[in-house]
Amino acid sequence: MKHARGKARIAAVALCAIVACLLCVVNLAAPLASPPPSGGPTVLLAPPPHAIALPPGNSPDSQPESPAVYAPDFLSATGEPSVTSGVWTEIINPPPFYASAGAYLLTDGRVLVEDAMLTDIAWWTLTPDITGSYINGTWTQVASPGPCPNGKKSTATTYAPLYYASAVLADGRFVMIGGEYDYNYSYLGSSDEVWTDQGAIYDPVANSWTCIAAPTGWTQIGDAESVVLDDGTFMVADPFSNQVATLNASTSPPTFNAPFTPAGKTADPSNDEEGWILLPGGDVFTLEIYNSLDTTETPALIYSPAMQAWISAGTAPDPLALLSYGGTTYDEIGPAMLRPDGTVFASGATGFNDIYDTVSSTWSSGPSFPTIVDNYSSGSCVISNKTEQLVAADAPAALLPDGNVLIAPGPVDSQSACEWVPPSVFFELDGTSLTQVAQPNFANQVPSFVGRLLVLPTGQVLYTNNANSIELYTESGTPNPSWAPTISSSPATVMGGGTNYPISGTQFNGLSQAVSYGDDYQAATNFPLVRITNNATGHVFYARTHGHSTMAVATGSATVSTQFDVPAGIEGGASTLVVVANGIASSSVSVNVLAAIPTATATGTAILSATPTATGTGTRTATRTATATRTATATATATATVTATLTPTPTPTATSTATRTA
Repeated sequence: MKHARGKARIAAVALCAIVACLLCVVNLAAPLASPPPSGGPTVLLAPPPHAIALPPGNSPDSQPESPAVYAPDFLSATGEPSVTSGVWTEIINPPPFYASAGAYLLTDGRVLVEDAMLTDIAWWTLTPDITGSYINGTWTQVASPGPCPNGKKSTATTYAPLYYASAVLADGRFVMIGGEYDYNYSYLGSSDEVWTDQGAIYDPVANSWTCIAAPTGWTQIGDAESVVLDDGTFMVADPFSNQVATLNASTSPPTFNAPFTPAGKTADPSNDEEGWILLPGGDVFTLEIYNSLDTTETPALIYSPAMQAWISAGTAPDPLALLSYGGTTYDEIGPAMLRPDGTVFASGATGFNDIYDTVSSTWSSGPSFPTIVDNYSSGSCVISNKTEQLVAADAPAALLPDGNVLIAPGPVDSQSACEWVPPSVFFELDGTSLTQVAQPNFANQVPSFVGRLLVLPTGQVLYTNNANSIELYTESGTPNPSWAPTISSSPATVMGGGTNYPISGTQFNGLSQAVSYGDDYQAATNFPLVRITNNATGHVFYARTHGHSTMAVATGSATVSTQFDVPAGIEGGASTLVVVANGIASSSVSVNVLAAIPTATATGTAILSATPTATGTGTRTATRTATATRTATATATATATVTATLTPTPTPTATSTATRTA
């Protein structure tokens, strides 16, 4: 059923422009751009993403206006779903900030989240509780990037981006580069959309950020798409051309290799607004935005890392790219998602959706999004009882453990004063049919592009929409057991604080990247997590993984491996260990955990006072006979200062000063 909790706590929510170079908070009970109040959730609405202005001579082949309604042939999205739906649950501890410009699963089980109020320049982590529950998780503010080199300025500037390329790397670090908007929107002097070329990489162990330089020759990056290739290489697109660049993560700081232009992309002048997803075998899939055929169908391409070239992936039978509407240029497309059966669900920004079969390399039309009757008013945007087409023109999608795709499209209005408008409506795709499901609290009050969906190790999906309220979706289905990772080799004993334990098996990276949005947000979760549960207490601990042997998806029976570091505070004793990929856990194996011996330094001062009295008499016989009687009385006073350092093999060091009178 639809979650009603907290609806009354918001007086009004409206889409608004950037005012005075600040993001706008629409909340009649709170001042503009105020921090989240303690009394209840509020929503921050960020500026909408836009396509870049293409360089001269590189204009799209054509940009006709899309039909107002593409697909009015399906169930109405108004009202409650008529079929079984998953359940939304609001987390117990709401974030003390607006979440999120981005949310990412780290390899230690935490969720890294950027404060959507970019002027706060803040990043946070959500840590599950001792039972492994994210619903009862806690928030901790972590480090934020410092000033980073900026190709538009002579000096380094604050780096707090909105809509950018991002990924969790095979070594466990998080990388981001670009930003359509940034902390200081006006540093260009003319445009709020700054298209920054800044970048940074986060080390969750050191809790520190390192600035990284843009690829050579790139002075603008913005909301570029990116992907981690199967060999662990991070590849990012230049939106202004067909160039790409790969990151050498082994250098300090990481540096980009020389950009290059893959062959084969001749009918499309730029990478802008496209989305990349990883396919089985290591190829990268995309749909072309700037192609003359986009008015009636949508050409697709596959990038081969081995060939460093694009090759045709056929043509989606329906127009999936929203080029322009009502005089506004969009050049948007929806998220594409690889499903466990090897098909790609390619959602459209037009209402159409198509299916690509990676095995047969063939296309078919998929179920279309429905229309809704919308009523909405904000500023000069007024919509009254208007039939609107639901579209995925920048929208979040996640692969549920049962193989369904959870996706949240919304309408785009023909009025230039409106563009993206609420609501966001949630559906599950089972490969054949789209079914409307329950929606979280504020989905009916935010446009689709605001939302982010992230698959958690529990199999739940975290939804953020720039509110200080977060909800988790728990599916009604269950995964196919054959999709789970399997463990073939793992340590029998580990110690708290121990590092680099090897573990190997199959399907450690899952069957899909599992999270998709497009060019503005990439948060793939196709990497293994190690979860250890104490048998006696049931307490749950995540061991940080790193050094994955591959970042490929759907690796089948191939043996893959990773390493893990055990948290120092883990409980000792008999435990079980599982590997989790995309929310699906392996069968458990036994592991004996040795609790870490604490290292402590203590300083103490002791005053000792004693008055021993001893009397002794002895008789000794030798070549001569002697009898001796001795009586002694001693009084001792001692003052001692003791410093002790404890290690796994305790070695105390003591220093004492004593005054003794006898």
